[in-house]
Amino acid sequence: LFFFAFVYHHFRIIQKAQMSDSVEESDIQIEDKTPVHVNDDGIEIPANPEESANIFSRAIFEWSSKLIRLGKSRALVETDVWDVRKKESAHANSSRFEAAWKVEFDAKAEKSNILAVLHRIYGLEFWLAGSLKFASDIFNLSTPIFLKLILSYLTEGPDQQNVWLGLLWVFGILAFSSVGYFLQHHYFYITMNLGIKVRAALVTALFKKTTRVSAQAKSKKTTGEILNLMSVDCTTITAMLPYIHFLWSGLLQIIVAVIALIFLMRLAISAGLIIMIGLMPVGLVSAILFGKLRKRYLFYSDKRIKLTNEILQGVKILKFYAWENSFIKRILKIRVKEVQKIKIYYVFNSITNTIAFTSPIFTSVSTFALFAIIDGDRFSADLIFTALAYFNILRIPLTFYPMIIGFVVQCYISILRIGGYMGYAEKREISEGDDPNVPIDITKGFFDWNPKAEEAPKPKFSLFKKKARKPKEEKTNEME
Repeated sequence: LFFFAFVYHHFRIIQKAQMSDSVEESDIQIEDKTPVHVNDDGIEIPANPEESANIFSRAIFEWSSKLIRLGKSRALVETDVWDVRKKESAHANSSRFEAAWKVEFDAKAEKSNILAVLHRIYGLEFWLAGSLKFASDIFNLSTPIFLKLILSYLTEGPDQQNVWLGLLWVFGILAFSSVGYFLQHHYFYITMNLGIKVRAALVTALFKKTTRVSAQAKSKKTTGEILNLMSVDCTTITAMLPYIHFLWSGLLQIIVAVIALIFLMRLAISAGLIIMIGLMPVGLVSAILFGKLRKRYLFYSDKRIKLTNEILQGVKILKFYAWENSFIKRILKIRVKEVQKIKIYYVFNSITNTIAFTSPIFTSVSTFALFAIIDGDRFSADLIFTALAYFNILRIPLTFYPMIIGFVVQCYISILRIGGYMGYAEKREISEGDDPNVPIDITKGFFDWNPKAEEAPKPKFSLFKKKARKPKEEKTNEME
């Protein structure tokens, strides 16, 4: 009933969209009864319809159909796009991140882990998506079983007394496939939505950190390097979030598919297993090399951005002494090294992808060749097509698993870079005192550019509003 309701509902949507094609562009408006929200620029934009959508609308994403139909008819403008929900806004996510980071930094100081902070905030959503991914894999791994039952039923010959059994297997393969893909779509929606929240939290936290970082710590990073953290590293983490669960999901699919193929093809599967086991070290080595190569070209990227920023800050002196050519050569020299490292990175990436995409083909071909040699008399439609279905399931994890490992290494490096910057020392806040007659009072002061150079007593600072000063004859030994 749910399936037929789903088909009928979308048939009505398509019918309405075709009827609206004849309407002039100026007459097309959003048919949205949700309240209108005024953003910071004073522009009225529609409120997000997902907040008021019912369970059925959320299940099949019907709440987004109006905007899709509008985009099909004409180009979207700013006032057509909905406002983000409060829990997805930059302010809400950055506030949660800063509170969790303060707890983590107070407890572990320099050993603070930004990954633990993100898990504390978004761990529930992350593992909820993981549970949907697990259920989706179970349903998708079960569909070849129904395929084998259908083929066995047809091979043996349908009987009037058990026609219902064949119909049951057909309905089972339809239901399991539909539910599996239904759960997978919601998994990707949750993880991509989570990626938006993580990006909003990290970018805002990095910007606020830049305004609070101390003068000594600020000298370690240029503006270009900080922007690199906000753009490149935050984007890497956001793009990787939907695929982190493939680390265990891919292994689950490989293990279940291999066990099923062992029961189906017996010793013939050994040829495919030898190829898969032989490619495992290749994936591990490629992941390690991916991390090293990424660190190398990011080193030259940061160095080039730092030099470019210094040139822009001192452009007057540079033009006065006519040093343009000299500095251009320095930038180009660094850029040449950076391009060399990037070229090596992508050549190695191409080789790894070639191996990943061709390995499933070699695995299936070698397995069927050995099966035809040692056990050819067992060839049957139900066995061959069921084995092909499991090989098709194996194709995705075998193809993308080495790539996922490389992406995870990149994501981990970006987390370390962001975590290192978030751990920089900040400016001290000077508290107000009780005595309004003393502007500034420093007791046991110790001043040094490097706070770790020497163990010294912590100075006590207090800042007061200046109202009156003591006469010279009443001065004490304290500094005022």
